[in-house]
Amino acid sequence: MKKQLPLFITILIFLISHRLFSQTTIIDSLYHDSGYRKYASYLPIPYTSAIKFPLVVILHGGGGDGLLYKNNYKFDEIGDTANYVSVFPYGLNNSWAAGSGYSPSDSDNVDDVGFLIALRDSLIFSYSIDSL
Repeated sequence: MKKQLPLFITILIFLISHRLFSQTTIIDSLYHDSGYRKYASYLPIPYTSAIKFPLVVILHGGGGDGLLYKNNYKFDEIGDTANYVSVFPYGLNNSWAAGSGYSPSDSDNVDDVGFLIALRDSLIFSYSIDSL
C-alpha cells in the first residue's frame, strides 16, 4: 500500500494541474475597418484540433466589455461541459452599432457586422471550429 501512495499522489497532482491548465483564454485583436478590435476567446478543456467545435459569440451590453462578460457570466465554464469555443468581442466605445441610432458606435457608423464576420472567419482559420 505504501508503494502505491506516491503513484496515487502523482496521478492526483497531474489530474488537478491538467484541469487547471487545460483551460485556455486568449486576449487578442483583429485588424478591421482601419483599426484593431479587441476580443477574448476561450478554448474549452476538451479542445483538440482533431474535433470541430461549435463557436458561440457572446456580445456584451452597453458599457461592458468582452473580458468582463467572460469573467462574470461563466459562458466559458459552460463551454467546458457543452464543448464549444467561446469568443467575447469588445464593442468600440463599449457599445455596438445595433441600428438604434443611440449608441456611440451607431453615431460613428461602426461596421460591427463586418467585424463579427471577420472575427468568425479568423477563428475558423486559426482553430478547429465547425464552419457550418
